[in-house]
Amino acid sequence: MRKSNIELLRIFSMLLIVMHHYSVHGGFNLYSNNIVTINKIIIQFLSAGGKLGVDCFILITGYFMINSSISAKKVFKLLFEISFYSVTIYILFNIFGYINFDMKAAIKSFFPTIFGMYWFATNYVVLYLLSPFLNQLLKNLNRENHFKLIFLLVIIWSILPTFTTASPAYSPLGWFITLYIIAAFIRLYLNNYLASFKINILLFMFGYLCVLLSIVIFDFIGQWNNVFAKHATFFTGMNKLTVLFCSVTLFLAFKNLKIKNNKVINSIAATMFGVYLIHDNRYLRPFLWQDLFHNNTYYESSYLLIHAVIVILFVFWICTIIDMIRIKLVEKPILKLVERNEIVFNKKCYQLNDKFIRLTKRST
Repeated sequence: MRKSNIELLRIFSMLLIVMHHYSVHGGFNLYSNNIVTINKIIIQFLSAGGKLGVDCFILITGYFMINSSISAKKVFKLLFEISFYSVTIYILFNIFGYINFDMKAAIKSFFPTIFGMYWFATNYVVLYLLSPFLNQLLKNLNRENHFKLIFLLVIIWSILPTFTTASPAYSPLGWFITLYIIAAFIRLYLNNYLASFKINILLFMFGYLCVLLSIVIFDFIGQWNNVFAKHATFFTGMNKLTVLFCSVTLFLAFKNLKIKNNKVINSIAATMFGVYLIHDNRYLRPFLWQDLFHNNTYYESSYLLIHAVIVILFVFWICTIIDMIRIKLVEKPILKLVERNEIVFNKKCYQLNDKFIRLTKRST
């Protein structure tokens, strides 16, 4: 059964990601000048949690997958969901004339994972496929060497990029693997020896406050030095030490949160990947934030914050409802069909295996 405390973190993380997309895809021209305004800071604050949400998703995956395994059914379910939204949205946008048909674009939309139509989904699928081999590697390491591996990866891909401009051989997949290894260490060695929800949430709040303060400080310094203005959200990057600290402490806080299993929370959390695939589709994205909700027209408006709250919650819940419908009407029937064929296929494999064994015994 899904643990509702972790599922609640999944929901919160996706809400942070939707907030991030409202900001970064809203068409706001934040750096046309170095003037600091309340609305500029609000937009930057909205963007601050996006990569934190991504890191939390991968920590959740590593925490559970280290003691789990993949299957053909799970891989199919994951790939089908990605392709379903990519193909459906592409077809609908062609039908309604929002985009013109293009063969290359069509091929990419029909094979979104291969062509990286969703950067997160592609890297996540690769991580998922690598997980059995990562598990075997990590379980053959002792606690000391596992920690040394984490220490090395964090220095190379987090500490160096945070305090210098160096980022040797960094890639999103490499960072996902690092987070996976960290979460696996927590599950294998620290599961029963970690601080309470209260301590971890206070640590998270302190870390996140530092991130937000860095934005404000960089904005004000940026009035005299343009470099700071253009990099005001520097410490919100996915692999920055600040975000790593926040994501780990937030994950630990929810892991230690004592709540009963809740069907409503679990049902909503099951749609979070779908929420991402819908609202961050490359064709729907500009239509949603710029053509439909006109985010950038509120840049100088006193109603910006109200607009942001209403739009973010609306997008989040509409996408949640859409994916709930997809799960019930499309995914469940197809998975039942896959399960039946899988049972028949496995049965035939066992029969062939038995025949092969009998034949080999006769020959000997």
